[in-house]
Amino acid sequence: MTSKKTSRRRFIQSASLLAGAWAAACRTQTAGAGPAPGFEHPLGVQLYTLRDQIQQDADAALEAVARIGYRHVEVLSQMMPGIAPLLAEHGLTPVSGHFPLPLITGSDRHWPPQTRGGLESWEQAVELAAEHGLSQMVIAYVQAQERTTLDFYRSLADRMNQAGARCKAAGLQLAYHHHSFEFEPLEGEVPFELLAARFDPQLVHWQLDVFWLAASNLDPVEALRRFSGRVPSLHLKDRAPDAAHTYQESEVEADDFREVGSGALNFPAILKTAGEIGVRYYFVEQDQTPGDPLDSLTKSYQYLSNLKI
Repeated sequence: MTSKKTSRRRFIQSASLLAGAWAAACRTQTAGAGPAPGFEHPLGVQLYTLRDQIQQDADAALEAVARIGYRHVEVLSQMMPGIAPLLAEHGLTPVSGHFPLPLITGSDRHWPPQTRGGLESWEQAVELAAEHGLSQMVIAYVQAQERTTLDFYRSLADRMNQAGARCKAAGLQLAYHHHSFEFEPLEGEVPFELLAARFDPQLVHWQLDVFWLAASNLDPVEALRRFSGRVPSLHLKDRAPDAAHTYQESEVEADDFREVGSGALNFPAILKTAGEIGVRYYFVEQDQTPGDPLDSLTKSYQYLSNLKI
């Protein structure tokens, strides 16, 4: 594994390339007319936050989510058939789902067994999403062994466009969820910029994640403005003020993840901009929590419910 010192040195060396690509791509935006009275969108939970609790007692976990006040959920496709009846029972609406990459690439080589969750094709995945009333399908991760060349990213973009066309035909929207590795220069280019250039804007949108943007030393507000009209959903989680900027997920400490409103990110500005550019769904996600994830979800919900923007 690469040491933190070595990887951070590489981060600094490559930062100028990333910054130049990002600045060149961003469009100048004018300020909004004024602050909104408050954050009033229905809040959702990315159920990855509760992966262990759902495995132990899905009914109790989902009941607790609803009791906190959340109304939307983003599911992992593998868990959808099993928890769908419980979601309905507790008044939770599944509006988005994360689906594994092998369903569009056809390659399971670097993925754990059972990754597909019984789905054999992207067509079956689209049928599952439509059956359960999802509005959005998201490709959420690329294994480290896959993302080693720009040719991989070119192929990924083309396959995403094809998958997005199938989604559109079924009345669904396809989106790509980034982390920070897409921003690390590779072969003299930034993979994120390659994807941004090759994704068909009518077929593939973005699920931006404010934590991973900040981890890459990028401004979430600028990212939202850049992709105005192409960000149907947003992942909300805060970041420790002293967290290091890195492209390497292995370097992110567990306590770098913070409840919304408990870290360094400017959520009033982020959420004001998100409302202006058309974000529909807001999912609280915390990859790691210091204790009970439900306590962290409660803290984030209380902050967001009382936020004035």
